[in-house]
Amino acid sequence: MDPFAFKQHSLKSGLRVFHQRRDIPWVLCLLWVNAGEIDDPEGKPGIAHLTEHLLFRGFGDYPQMDDILDLVYWAAERDIIFVTPLVGHHTTQVGCRAEFRMIEQALRLIHAFMFLPHLDTGLEHELKVIQRERDEKITKRLRDAEKKRLKAFFGSHPLSQTGRFPEDKLLFSSTLDDVRRYHTRMFDIRNANLALIGDTPWGKLRPIVKRVFQVKRRRAWSAPKIPQLKLKPPKPRKNIVLCDDDGSGETIDINYHWIMPPQDRFALVALQECLDTLFNKVLRDELKLCYEVDMTYDMTPLYSELSVSITVDSSFANVERARQAIHGILKDGSGIVDILPAEIHKHCLDLRLDIHEIEDVLDELMTSVTRIGCPLSLKEIIAGIRAVTENDVLKILRNHITPRLAFVEIVEGE
Repeated sequence: MDPFAFKQHSLKSGLRVFHQRRDIPWVLCLLWVNAGEIDDPEGKPGIAHLTEHLLFRGFGDYPQMDDILDLVYWAAERDIIFVTPLVGHHTTQVGCRAEFRMIEQALRLIHAFMFLPHLDTGLEHELKVIQRERDEKITKRLRDAEKKRLKAFFGSHPLSQTGRFPEDKLLFSSTLDDVRRYHTRMFDIRNANLALIGDTPWGKLRPIVKRVFQVKRRRAWSAPKIPQLKLKPPKPRKNIVLCDDDGSGETIDINYHWIMPPQDRFALVALQECLDTLFNKVLRDELKLCYEVDMTYDMTPLYSELSVSITVDSSFANVERARQAIHGILKDGSGIVDILPAEIHKHCLDLRLDIHEIEDVLDELMTSVTRIGCPLSLKEIIAGIRAVTENDVLKILRNHITPRLAFVEIVEGE
């Protein structure tokens, strides 16, 4: 069985359903709306995150809950595993697991949670929870660095203000009306997707899903659009963050970020794999400057992003050696061309021989649906990777992944 293969069904309500038969004696349900941090209203960063916090504070005809754990226990007493909600850059999701005999109750629970919240209580408490979460997860110094990076790339575009953790002045200016307006704008069944994984055939699930997600009174709604994005080279191109005036930290983080127009996913993945190998070979193995090079990529309908991060001992001489090595690899595409076939083969082999846990399958499903509008099977993913040519990779490298187009952060460790 192809672990990433789903059959897609569309209901009259506008809900898209992705179903996969799998030999497990229960059904996993994941409901998500195309609404995340990227959709925060202009001047109101953090509203998507706040909405996620307030959803459980009363919804539908269900009992009032004071804590998300109360909801988890309440569901468990009814033989339903409730998976706590999560807001990301592009989506807000909630899930559950249950045997087939309880699947209608489970679906009604997450439907009411997502689409029928009261949004009339708990604001002050949840704002303080978010404040505490923010201060424990990321320092003020690093939050400021992120703001500078987003501003450098996006300028006055609303994307420059995205983020789940605004500072106190903006955080505590949020109101229940802000949340209600955001929920009305984004949380429509026509903007939602449902994944079902289990041994129950679609023929038995379909009437249940249709009953739960029927729309009795259809309101006027259209998918929100983010203003068109015109990317330019980052300005400024560098941000240096020191803990102390004398630069006395023990380590220094060097981060390169590139944001570019949307790129072919498979070519960007192949380029990332090649750069990851070359950066580790030179910076870690040959120059002994770091323990490991970390590379990440992201793709959205509006832009693609590639980042590289390393940590070196606190010496600006080390920083300069590392930067020269990075620039040399980026300018000389021959190293990438030499290893591209081997990297493609290794990546495809890894995909074929991976176990692919259900969580990985769902991540891939959401990624594909968000980016291209439909799921990709494992066979299609491998075929896409194998079709990448050196010209595909070098085109991205030369047009977008250059030292001049990078935003560089040099951050002293605390």
